[in-house]
Amino acid sequence: MRNLIVLLTILSAGLSAQPLNEILDLTFKNNSALRSFDYRSEAIKSKAGAAGIYPAPQMMFTINQIPWPDGNPLNEAYSQELSFSQMFMTGGKLGAMRSAELKGIPLAEAQKREYKAKIASEITQSYFNLWAMDRELELQNRYNALVTRLINLISTQSSSGYRAAELISLKSEFAVSLITINKMKAERRSMELMLLGQTGISDSLLSAVVPILQPSDTLLTIGMDANSKLNPQLYVMSAMEEMLSAEKEAVSRGMYPDLMAELMFMRMPLGMPLTTKTDPEMIHDLGKGETEYMYGLRFSLTLPFLPGYSAKIKHNADEKALQRSALALERENMRKMFDRESAALREEFFATVNLMQSYKTDVLPLLRQNIQLLETLFSSGQAELSSLLREEKMYIMNEMEMLGLIKKMLSIKAKYIPYTDFEQLSQEGQL
Repeated sequence: MRNLIVLLTILSAGLSAQPLNEILDLTFKNNSALRSFDYRSEAIKSKAGAAGIYPAPQMMFTINQIPWPDGNPLNEAYSQELSFSQMFMTGGKLGAMRSAELKGIPLAEAQKREYKAKIASEITQSYFNLWAMDRELELQNRYNALVTRLINLISTQSSSGYRAAELISLKSEFAVSLITINKMKAERRSMELMLLGQTGISDSLLSAVVPILQPSDTLLTIGMDANSKLNPQLYVMSAMEEMLSAEKEAVSRGMYPDLMAELMFMRMPLGMPLTTKTDPEMIHDLGKGETEYMYGLRFSLTLPFLPGYSAKIKHNADEKALQRSALALERENMRKMFDRESAALREEFFATVNLMQSYKTDVLPLLRQNIQLLETLFSSGQAELSSLLREEKMYIMNEMEMLGLIKKMLSIKAKYIPYTDFEQLSQEGQL
């Protein structure tokens, strides 16, 4: 197994290559969609700050009973009133509403983590596919080199009979192989552009990718258990449940009454109104009323707890509770589904690793021995070119098969990312 890791690392060696972890780090630092989640969190903080502030006070100015049509509103009106009022919300409503809003921050962070794992999985998959395409190109170039070597060998021998036919066949194989290589190069560029698009990075930072596998990429292991509590998608649902609980608490506090306090200042240009109990001593210059001033206080309460009105609050609170219960059931069902899917991925992963080992230790060594024997026999004229070429083709085809298994193994590792804690994988060097 250790030899296979070394083999994969050697195959991926190249100049100016960018390891997967560097591509991911560059993506996480410069991807605008990821940065947008930070602004969402800041926006939620601002909204929560506003939710914890009392409603704005009110001011009202009133002029009462102006004589019509020629009355002077300043000196002949019955009164001018200036009032200030403020609503006070009791029962911890403001704190509950602020707490409910702040629960949006863990949700935004969970959504960021989910999106981060999603693009990490997609980028990892595309990166490994690009690496595999480079290896396929290497194998195809090796086959071209084989055909070229055989063409040169036959060209130095007799050009009559079956050798001439074989030479024509080889040249045809070489032409087809060149076409295949050109098609593969075009496909590789398309895959590279798709990978660059997934990163969301500007061309000034990253315009081309030369993939290389690190030892951590070729580890023939995978996490044995997907941590459901840290699974990005389940973490989002848990954060939504917490937010619904906080919203229910905020709604339930609507049962507490709100207090409205009002302070009034009154100016009466014609003096105080007379009543049957007015003290005669208070009357000066009858008919020439002096301006009088007064103030007043007013308090009012809402009564949301009264029968009939409280039912609305109860129904709203029940709605939040039922939504949370439904979400909890969905999360549990998703957890079970993730456990089954991650278990299937692990089984497929280890089965693939076993097949890779069989190709490396059994199939490819035997084919290589047979090719070496046929090359010796062909040089002495005891073997036909078609036999050697067929065996070389078989060897390259089996190398392609093994490369396909490596690609499948890497693909499974990429698909496994959303089933576990991506941050933990990064810290442990598994990405």
